[in-house]
Amino acid sequence: MAAHARAEGFKRIFVPAADAPEAALIPDLEVIPVLTLGDIAAHLTGETLIPPQVPIDPGEVEVWVQTDFLEIKGQEHIKSALEVAAAGNHNVLMIGPPGAGKTLLARALPSILPGMTIDESLDVTRIYSVADQLPPDVPLLRSRLFRAPHHTISHTRLVGGGN
Repeated sequence: MAAHARAEGFKRIFVPAADAPEAALIPDLEVIPVLTLGDIAAHLTGETLIPPQVPIDPGEVEVWVQTDFLEIKGQEHIKSALEVAAAGNHNVLMIGPPGAGKTLLARALPSILPGMTIDESLDVTRIYSVADQLPPDVPLLRSRLFRAPHHTISHTRLVGGGN
């Protein structure tokens, strides 16, 4: 909503206090965090002014990593293959028995991929925010994420159906 408000030419936006750090990522937009409707009324009448959220520089947001590639011990031949695939932007198909470490390695793969650009980060953060999947205290997702849909997932659910 904050990005759309800025695109429409708005200079100020009132948002719930919990969402203020995320909204403050949008440049050239004053974000006012509010707790209640009474706070907005008091602010607009000049009774009690609410200080704006301090803008956040997207480049200074800490990179949040789900699983780090460095945490994996052993599996050297598979790790080497994943490094080559990541460097060359290739696909990978891992086949093996349950418990062999396929999912752990796949979860760790994003930690060796190049970081996302600011535009990519904002797009991914918007999607996770709307889906209510943004981790607490993480206003901006800066690292590539791993998603593991179940093999029985419906087409609707795969593209975002439901919540």
